[in-house]
Amino acid sequence: MNIPDRLRALRDCLGLTQVQMAERIGLPKRTIVGYENGEREPGSAALAAYARTGVNMNWLLTGDGEMFHRKAEPKPETSQEQAFAGFLPPDHPHARRWAALIQLVEEEPDEARRDSILSDLLTRAQEAAELAQLRRVVQALARDRKAG
Repeated sequence: MNIPDRLRALRDCLGLTQVQMAERIGLPKRTIVGYENGEREPGSAALAAYARTGVNMNWLLTGDGEMFHRKAEPKPETSQEQAFAGFLPPDHPHARRWAALIQLVEEEPDEARRDSILSDLLTRAQEAAELAQLRRVVQALARDRKAG
């Protein structure tokens, strides 16, 4: 197994598409494709980006050892990070905000109030998604009208 094969195996193990891997490590999709196809080799910046996934860099570069280090993962530093550990990678652009939101909701002592807050948040998210879908439909209709 060579580096392109190990990069592909890493992505598969993480359950990510090439687009998702690109977003997670901050590289263009075409770069990920080039690395996995062996068309180009990752440089130091790209390897550092891959390292943020938790991959054992010795395995990635040489094939020796396990894909991931077996040592315990570092403990989250703040109570917010502890509340959110394991849901999203720490480098996710909204991880800290999600952690803060979870902590605020979980600190509410009244269970009925917590349920109400969660229901309100879910309703707002669903409304935003529906509105975004309606906007896409209206834009498509406008394009079709101009074209037709």
